[in-house]
Amino acid sequence: MNHIKVKTAGVSIINIDTCASTNTLAKEYAENGTSEKTVIIAKMQTGGRGRMGRSFFSPENTGLYMSIILRPALTSDKALEITTAAAVAAARIIERACKSDVKIKWVNDIYKNGKKVCGILTEASVNTDSSINYAVLGIGVNLFKPQNGFPDDISSIADSVYDCGYNEELKNEFTVMLIDEFFSIYPIIGQNSFVSEYRSRSLITGRDIYILSDDKKIPAKADAIGDDYSLHVTLDDGSKRVLNSGDVSIKVK
Repeated sequence: MNHIKVKTAGVSIINIDTCASTNTLAKEYAENGTSEKTVIIAKMQTGGRGRMGRSFFSPENTGLYMSIILRPALTSDKALEITTAAAVAAARIIERACKSDVKIKWVNDIYKNGKKVCGILTEASVNTDSSINYAVLGIGVNLFKPQNGFPDDISSIADSVYDCGYNEELKNEFTVMLIDEFFSIYPIIGQNSFVSEYRSRSLITGRDIYILSDDKKIPAKADAIGDDYSLHVTLDDGSKRVLNSGDVSIKVK
C-alpha cells in the first residue's frame, strides 16, 4: 500500500499496520490541524466501528479500512450528504470490481447480491454556528474472502467484493479507484446532485422493513428516498414518518 498513486490532487496517504479504529485516529489528526484529503489506511483494526455503536470485522489481509479527513464548507444539516456521496462512490467502484448487482441499504451500507460488503461511518465536529469544522469519513470494505471465513454472527449476511483470497495488487487498484471516485463528486456535495443515483440503487424502497429504535423493531414499509436523502416510510397503522437518521433492517418474510 505504500506506493499507491491517486489522480486527485492534494491527497496525502498515511499507511499504518494496526490501530483500534482509523476513524478515531483520523479525528486525532484532524483535531491537531491535519489538512483535508489526508487518508489513513490500516492493514487491520482491533476495534473497528460501524454506525449505532456496532463493531466492524477488520482482520488483516481481508479488507480495506480507511478514513478520510474532510473540511467541507457545509452546515451540519448537510453532513448526511458526505455519507451518501461516499455510498454512491463505493457502489460504483464495487460494481466495477465485482461486476455484480450492487445496492445501497439506507443510509450507509453497500450490498452485493443481497449481502453486505461495505460500511460507511461519518463523524463530524461542528462549530457553534452549525458549520462543520471537520468531518472524518470512514469506509470499510470486505475485499477478499477471510482465511477462516466470516464470524458466525455475520456469515449469513456478509460477503466480499472479490471471490478470492488476499491480493495486494487488487487492493491497491481498488483503493485508488475509490479515493478518486469519491473526490470526483466531493465538490458537489450539498447540491443533491447524485440523489437520483442514490435512489436508483436503493435496496429497501418498496420493501417491508423494521425501524431499529431503542432496542425496538418497528414494522414499516420503505416508500421513498427524499431529496435530502431522508427515508420516507409508512407504519403498520398507516401513519407516515420521515427518517433523517437511525437504522433499519429488511423484514424477512
